[in-house]
Amino acid sequence: AIQPSKENKDADLYSTRVMLSSQVPLEPPL
Repeated sequence: AIQPSKENKDADLYSTRVMLSSQVPLEPPL
């Protein structure tokens, strides 16, 4: 379930960075 909360937003940003870094590893995810 996707809820508009800060935790889920941070988790979404994190998973997005992980996906982007696995495609183009420019910098490690925070």
